[in-house]
Amino acid sequence: MNIKYYLLSFIACFCLFSCVEDEGSYVEIPVNEISISGLDDSYAVIVGKTVLDIQPEIEGTIAGSDDSNYEYKWYVCKSDITGDNHVHTFLADTKNLNQTIDGLAPGEYTLYFTLFDKSTDIEWQSAAGLSIETELMKGFYILGDKEDGSVGIDFLSISTDTVVVKDIFTNSMGLQGAEDLIFSGNYYNKALQTLQLVTKSGSHRISSFIQEGSVFDVDPTQKDEYYYFPTMNVQRPMKVVDMFPRQGTAGTSWCRSYRGILTEDAMFLNSVTGGESYGNPINRYSRYSESLFRPYKTAFYNFYSYFGTVLYDLDSEAFVCTNSYALSATNFRNMTDNSTDIFPWHHDNRTIIYGENDAKSGKSYAVMKDKSDATKFYIYVFKIPNFSMNVSKLAAAEINTSSVTDFGNASHYTFYGNQSVVLYSVGSQLWGYNYATGAAPQMLNDFGSEITYLRMEPISSSSAIDFVVATYDSTNKGKIYKYRMNDNPNTIEITPINNCEWSTELKVVKLEYRYSSF
Repeated sequence: MNIKYYLLSFIACFCLFSCVEDEGSYVEIPVNEISISGLDDSYAVIVGKTVLDIQPEIEGTIAGSDDSNYEYKWYVCKSDITGDNHVHTFLADTKNLNQTIDGLAPGEYTLYFTLFDKSTDIEWQSAAGLSIETELMKGFYILGDKEDGSVGIDFLSISTDTVVVKDIFTNSMGLQGAEDLIFSGNYYNKALQTLQLVTKSGSHRISSFIQEGSVFDVDPTQKDEYYYFPTMNVQRPMKVVDMFPRQGTAGTSWCRSYRGILTEDAMFLNSVTGGESYGNPINRYSRYSESLFRPYKTAFYNFYSYFGTVLYDLDSEAFVCTNSYALSATNFRNMTDNSTDIFPWHHDNRTIIYGENDAKSGKSYAVMKDKSDATKFYIYVFKIPNFSMNVSKLAAAEINTSSVTDFGNASHYTFYGNQSVVLYSVGSQLWGYNYATGAAPQMLNDFGSEITYLRMEPISSSSAIDFVVATYDSTNKGKIYKYRMNDNPNTIEITPINNCEWSTELKVVKLEYRYSSF
């Protein structure tokens, strides 16, 4: 190695000396300076569908735009691959690019355009970011029942174009009675991404990794005995009714370190960083107890932190909180009521009929009914703080259905976090009610078809004012509408969002947001 080094040094010095001495033999060769324009900073395409149409403009200081002097190449490279692992995927050897991108997995890439100048043997290059997506990468799963009662899933793709991709669920098991669809979001470990289908008969994990033209089905290899290892008696097979955290706005999960699972009779909580597995359930009042209380189907939590989780105990008619922070929790504890509180955590004569968590405000909501007076309902608003176990009671209202039209007969409820407003549906009608002022409820729209789904939708657009309504009738089948609340403190107003009306054959029961590249 040393000999090679000295030899190279000697040659370099000799060449330098020759150049200095022989000044008369030095000739300046003009370089054809190339400018490349016409490329955007970034592009987004759906694999196999979107045509990349790019027409660069070339200008050389000597050869101008004479194509006969140049050779062209287009290729893409994975953005996170460097060094020896850097592999070019060739696209074309033409000046203009006009083609779809096929055969590449969804993800972030760099698109390169190179120009080889034959007169100087110099290569020039321009680059742009390239996001490769599939129609199933970003959008909403649409869960519902087909005309024959079997479960179906469509996908409302919002990747680059907004389009409904029909029938992405094979349903080889012939499942019927769609109830819920739960997507965890993606983690740094894609094996922990999970999609849970809940039907009348039970819950099932669905294979959810996307590739071009993916069609999903129940994954028969993913059974609950592979994940749950309690020494206590729990209902088998398990029916998952809630799971947290969920998909967040930025394409990941709200929390990467652990997961809570709520089944019909048990709640499990554990870290998932080393793989997904669960021990004994924690819906009990002592870590040594084997007596489980019956939980309501919705867990209450703060989307941004999971220091504490609240459940509703259907046996004792009480809201209860985990006994410790996140993964330290082994059981639940009763929370204290004071005589001056705006609502009670525990009330023998009331029970819960609806619960919801708001991803924007961090508030949790519950609709309660009086067990002895069918005309009386109640709204509770509370919040589990980011870094505290002290659950705060924020607001309460008593609703008498003799003056609030059909509130007790509503098929769906959802809460607008910016104001004290609850939206509810009765048949084909959408109503709004300000429970703080107690003003008469307003009929906001009559869709002419049964409302089958209603929910605020703050995640995909990170907007607290958007909500979704789905309807169904035998003639028009399923319709999905996206609306916006007009943030007017004096009245309840809604506005349809332009070009946000979609059709499906399904009787929709759930829209679940997905943003994952795998």
